[in-house]
Amino acid sequence: MSSLKIGFLIAIISAFIADFYPPAIRAVYADGGNTTLIVLITTWARATSMGLCCLFLRKPIFQTGTDIRQAIIGGVFQAISTFGIMASLAFIPGPLVVIIFSTHTIILFFYMAWRGEVKLEGFIIMATLIALGGLTLVLDLWGSQSTSNLWGIGLAFVAAMAQTGRLYAYGHQTKNRHPAIVGAENFIVSSFLTLFVVFYKMPHLPSSLSGDAWAFASCLALALATIGMFFGIAIIGSFRWSLFLKLEPIFTAIFSALLLHEILKPSQYMGIAIVIGSLAIYQFMDHRTKLLASE
Repeated sequence: MSSLKIGFLIAIISAFIADFYPPAIRAVYADGGNTTLIVLITTWARATSMGLCCLFLRKPIFQTGTDIRQAIIGGVFQAISTFGIMASLAFIPGPLVVIIFSTHTIILFFYMAWRGEVKLEGFIIMATLIALGGLTLVLDLWGSQSTSNLWGIGLAFVAAMAQTGRLYAYGHQTKNRHPAIVGAENFIVSSFLTLFVVFYKMPHLPSSLSGDAWAFASCLALALATIGMFFGIAIIGSFRWSLFLKLEPIFTAIFSALLLHEILKPSQYMGIAIVIGSLAIYQFMDHRTKLLASE
């Protein structure tokens, strides 16, 4: 397999693993756990997993002042993204948060085009917008019966901008440094920053062993997906990775149906088909463009 195909495979597998996380934390919440607990344990689990990767591969971290500065930049973006999502959920419904957050793909594309790092291809914009439209169906956004709050929308966009920043930073850092080192350094910084969440609300543990098991499962899923993210970005770049993140809500909907026995609507299945179709269009057009350029 070519490195590009391996990168796409890592992206799909990582999205599949990561989407075990949303239904798992819903089970934690149902058992008495709260958002503060999830933010802390999952961020520290991701930092630990990347640190163990470095230990296993014998890759030292924080070797130079430049390494520390880059880790602080990525870690701050990661922490802002996490805080933005958590705060926005207090004002607007989850589906709307996910849709707004998913605009990071198009924001990242235009930013990279502005910097001259990618060409402003129409098919990329089309594929991204189609994917966003499909996500509104997968997440049943049109069926939500709640009002949009400007504070919540603003916070969700802050999270999207921070996501754009961290993916861009990760993409550049993994060009000349090992992805395990980049991941460990960035998430170690982010994990310490997330400790400030206790000033918002203290963590609450689940009330049973079942809730503890779900909490462990959510940490494991995100830890494995994070390892895949850094290695995948190192192979296919931050924009392609951002585009493939559109698969995550699809797997979330499927896992929710299987684990929580939530029945999907026909419109949600239609949304799944639209998102997958948009990614297929992107792959076809991207491959065609490269073939024409090589002739």
